[in-house]
Amino acid sequence: MPSLSTPARIVSATVVLALIAAACGDESATDATASDTAEASTVADSAPDEPTGGTSTTPPATAELGGESTTPGASSDSAEVRTVDHAAGTTDVPASPQRVVALDESAAFVLLDLGIEPVQVLGSFFTTGTEPVLDEYGIEIVPHDITNPSLEAVAALQPDLLVGADHPASIEAYDSWSGVAPTVLFSNDEPWQNQVELVARAVGADDLGNERIAQLESEIDRVVGRLDAELDQAPTVSIVGQLSGMPFALARDGNAAGQFLDDLGLGRPRAQDVGTDEAPSGILFLSPEVIGDQDADTIVVLSGSIYESDPLRALPTFSALTGDVVDVDGEQWNSTHPFGISWILADLESVLLDGGPPATADDIASRWNDYIG
Repeated sequence: MPSLSTPARIVSATVVLALIAAACGDESATDATASDTAEASTVADSAPDEPTGGTSTTPPATAELGGESTTPGASSDSAEVRTVDHAAGTTDVPASPQRVVALDESAAFVLLDLGIEPVQVLGSFFTTGTEPVLDEYGIEIVPHDITNPSLEAVAALQPDLLVGADHPASIEAYDSWSGVAPTVLFSNDEPWQNQVELVARAVGADDLGNERIAQLESEIDRVVGRLDAELDQAPTVSIVGQLSGMPFALARDGNAAGQFLDDLGLGRPRAQDVGTDEAPSGILFLSPEVIGDQDADTIVVLSGSIYESDPLRALPTFSALTGDVVDVDGEQWNSTHPFGISWILADLESVLLDGGPPATADDIASRWNDYIG
């Protein structure tokens, strides 16, 4: 299976940070760096149509790709359709889609959560944490330039449904993707429950979606109960990281991890206790001089993959932090899908209640197997 280690993940600081910002809804950051991202991609055999915007509703009946006519949904066993309202519009999808492609790694996790094994996963976000899970299923992940979508390569798979997150580049290419197959994009700005409900409707797994939501909510309630019963007061948690030499913190709002900590009743340092007015993408870019303002009972450092925890810790001002410092898997903590939420929950239970370490990237496959049951 292709690796996303090099050269796909060797990207400029502006590109990497734009991808993070875009996952939280910052469209302007992505637009400014689209050409740089294209240079970093390893996708081949792609001759995409020109994107025409994200306002399309029902996909066209056929699409001309590479001189061949492709009928979206042709591989579905049923001619029946269901209508799905989603982040890019309203789309009629096959009632029982048989061949589903995940346009990014987040979509892969949500689909697998619902018992749907994608025929292919596009590696659009330069992540590595998806691979151990997909290896368990024997699913291929293909490095992909999200700003220059490989329409012909995906059309060759004869999918009858495409599912992805609402990255601005995917919204931009929505009409083109809809020419390949009915396409549904879920919002990264909405709670994880909404993501599951939307994708469950798209794949005809509403009952399972409700069951999966109830299971994770029950686990969240269990940990919240322990926090209330075993701690005199809720601890404060700081979330910091560094990418390509740029330190940053995650604010209270505008990102899944910050919002989840708020839902759990965990406090934040005053510098991070801000909304999207102060941190438009949920990201606070930091100069080294203000690292000391990020202090809390527990300082969570995003680590692994593209995250530069050692250089961040080496900053002289980092030593001013007095809380307990723990490295966490940055990809899972900075994700929006329900497995990422469960990962954060398990890390917090281990660190705050059991006195143990958080999980690492080596634990992804086992954590997934425990999560999926």
